[in-house]
Amino acid sequence: MTRRSHAQGPLLPAMLLAAAAAGCAGQRPSPGLPAETAAPAAVNADWSKAETVAVMMTDFRFTPSKLVLKHDTPYRLHFENRGSGLHNFAAPDFLKVSAIDAGRSAAGGIAPPPAERVVLRKGEEKDLYLVPLRPGSYDLVCDEFLHEIFGMTGSITVE
Repeated sequence: MTRRSHAQGPLLPAMLLAAAAAGCAGQRPSPGLPAETAAPAAVNADWSKAETVAVMMTDFRFTPSKLVLKHDTPYRLHFENRGSGLHNFAAPDFLKVSAIDAGRSAAGGIAPPPAERVVLRKGEEKDLYLVPLRPGSYDLVCDEFLHEIFGMTGSITVE
């Protein structure tokens, strides 16, 4: 069985450079959205009023498995891995149309750029600060080996 590594080899220097840039900028344009749309939404968000949504990961389930969010509203997604091993929150289509505050997210344990997934080791907790910008329905999976087949799936609806 081959295990994927999400941060090794030549990617590490690029991630460190991205983290340094995020520390200076505080936000990043989201892939899939023009910078003039994503960056102001993250900068101008009133983070003191951000709604916290807790997402628990266990073997093999997201709780809740269906997230309903409002567009143009700031959220703190709080992830906890209570499973026996590595899990992730993979929702690339959703994350690409959300404005992510990389500075706050980095302080919450997420190294930028969280473009497609948030990875958590056993017992780990992380926070992702974002503003969903595009209404729609988005798939959510844990794309670790066989986890999706065992039912670790969900959905995100942005109203």
